[in-house]
Amino acid sequence: MLARLHRPKDGPSKVDLAAAMIRFLTACHHWRRLHVVADAA
Repeated sequence: MLARLHRPKDGPSKVDLAAAMIRFLTACHHWRRLHVVADAA
């Protein structure tokens, strides 16, 4: 499980944080297929 702190006023957006976490996962597990499911709630 990965988690990042979202700071609305002075940090990256939620989408940018999510994309960074997905890039990290794909870099660590490049030999596996990764399916991403997201919810904007």
